[in-house]
Amino acid sequence: MGEAILQVQELQTDNRTLQAKLKEAFAVQPAGADSAEVARLNGLGDRLRDRLNAVAAAEDRPFVATGYGSMVGLHFTRGPVRRSSDSPAAPELRALLHHHLLEHGYSYARRGFVALSLPIEAADVDGFAGATEAFLAEHL
Repeated sequence: MGEAILQVQELQTDNRTLQAKLKEAFAVQPAGADSAEVARLNGLGDRLRDRLNAVAAAEDRPFVATGYGSMVGLHFTRGPVRRSSDSPAAPELRALLHHHLLEHGYSYARRGFVALSLPIEAADVDGFAGATEAFLAEHL
């Protein structure tokens, strides 16, 4: 029992170290961006993930959005997703979602990676989320 507790404590320490390193790595600001812009953009990423996850949970859909700040990963699973093996490949669903969003004027990496850029506004995030929600309602 004592060894198990020690292992959990080590994992928690490793996780805190990883989180600190991620925060430090993503604290680098793009050229020409001030901290308020970076915070705004990261907030939009949080807004997108929160909205998509809330809809997927409320409607019991196998979909989860992951990421940090302005980076978002889209996965066809109920989660949690900690590594690539936690999410099924789902190439057909990924292709369908990619084409659906292209038809609605939104482009992102077909593998499910979304990187928000400085010109993005709240209306863009809401439109992307709305188009994704429509896809989920139709196909999942």
